Amino acid sequence: FLLFLSACEIVALNQPIYGLLMHSLLVVALLSISSISQSQNVISFLVASLPIPMVRIVSLSAPLVEMSIIEWFLLISSLLLLSILLSLKQSGLSPREVGFRWPEKKNLPIVAIVILLGIPLGFVEHRILNLDSIVELAFARDLFVPFVAMYMGTGILEELLFRGLIQKTSIDLYGKGIGLLFTTGSFMIMHIGWDSMMDLFFVGAVGLFYSFIILRTKSLFSISISHTMVNLSLFILAPSLIKI
Repeated sequence: FLLFLSACEIVALNQPIYGLLMHSLLVVALLSISSISQSQNVISFLVASLPIPMVRIVSLSAPLVEMSIIEWFLLISSLLLLSILLSLKQSGLSPREVGFRWPEKKNLPIVAIVILLGIPLGFVEHRILNLDSIVELAFARDLFVPFVAMYMGTGILEELLFRGLIQKTSIDLYGKGIGLLFTTGSFMIMHIGWDSMMDLFFVGAVGLFYSFIILRTKSLFSISISHTMVNLSLFILAPSLIKI
């Protein structure tokens, strides 16, 4: 799965139409295998992986030039939410089982540290990718709409998918070691589009760190906000402040 997903992303980077076709084949393969499998763990794992190629199919076919980046985040978030809800229903898992719950009081210091780490991590990734700001930042209030859009489009939903749904089903099927490697590997592969090997290693390290955090806290709360703060720093804070 990871090898074919990598091939899909590499092809999509250079030939989007062929990448679209390959991701479509991956969806068909996942659905076909899950329909004939006799193991509930296998079915849950395959269904949990479906949102990855499904969302990429949308991203490759949507008319990016006709919408702002914020509108794009909101579009992807709605589609990702729908696919995750369908996967949860088909796998028989509840949102609570995949980390959609408040952290316990004893873990609040960890939660605070993880959230605050999001800002410097975003500046580090900006150092790697050197992106321009996606919005004109004049006042602090200009961060509110991007924060909400990024939280819904990447923060909570990507963490619910990767560190929640995929990590839970892959660990149930393969065990903790391979499950964490699969979760981290699939998360890294979906960042091939940035065309930076250094960023892939950075994303992998951060993703693995988030995986250990949810194993400890059993909650997506801290890593979903931290993920949002990484993107807010990467796309807006770092390019705006460094330009000044």
